[in-house]
Amino acid sequence: MDTLKWVQNLKKSTDEPLLRLFFDPINFKFLNVKIVELASAKAQMTVSPQDPGAVLNLMVRVYDNFERCEGLRENLAALNSRFVKISVDKIVQGINDYKHYYRAASTLATPISNPANVSSKGHRALRN
Repeated sequence: MDTLKWVQNLKKSTDEPLLRLFFDPINFKFLNVKIVELASAKAQMTVSPQDPGAVLNLMVRVYDNFERCEGLRENLAALNSRFVKISVDKIVQGINDYKHYYRAASTLATPISNPANVSSKGHRALRN
């Protein structure tokens, strides 16, 4: 799938330079490598490459919410930086959630002891 053409069709725009640079296949590969590298370092474990569709959807979301400033180079750098930060945070949060789930699922629940009647009224139980 050609990501640039897909996004251009989605946005109905082919002449915007920032769109062409941000969704360029070279930048797409660069961002994929960068988020895996940073997420691996932050989570202190090996992170596999992310699903291209999920990465592309997140790129579109970041691009839509981006406020442009002066200069194409600064815009691209800021957009890449924001995307990498959001992606890494999302990946690390997923890893932490999985670790918590794994720890909870792999430990047996400790049953609580039977309740002791400390009432001074007696031991009469309710009957149906």
